[in-house]
Amino acid sequence: MKVVVLVVLVLLQCQSYAQSDLDRVIKGGEILLGGLAFVKTAYMDPEANSANVKKTTFKNKLGQKIVLRLFNEDDEGNELQEELIISDNGKESLYNLLKGVWRYEIEICEGEIFKKGQFNLEKTAVITLKED
Repeated sequence: MKVVVLVVLVLLQCQSYAQSDLDRVIKGGEILLGGLAFVKTAYMDPEANSANVKKTTFKNKLGQKIVLRLFNEDDEGNELQEELIISDNGKESLYNLLKGVWRYEIEICEGEIFKKGQFNLEKTAVITLKED
């Protein structure tokens, strides 16, 4: 029985012909794979084309309570300011921050600035604040 089925399949293949030539099949496969690759990259990294970073977490390892102030400007030139109060060995998060260069100030006591600087924010990050 197996031999009969095998012979029938071989004979049917000999009598059949391709509906498309090989070049069209290969070109169709390239188009299909290109489309799937585009969809996969858009699905894997949704922050790539966004102007905001979904979540940024700041950890305090300085040994005392701090006040963290962040400064930036938006596209229209408006000053943006965020302020976090982070307890000792605590952490706080900010959501939907603009991508780009942010300036920061770390205040440890009332009015005493511990450190100033800037950092570039491009993707979701955990930033640990500690003594150098």
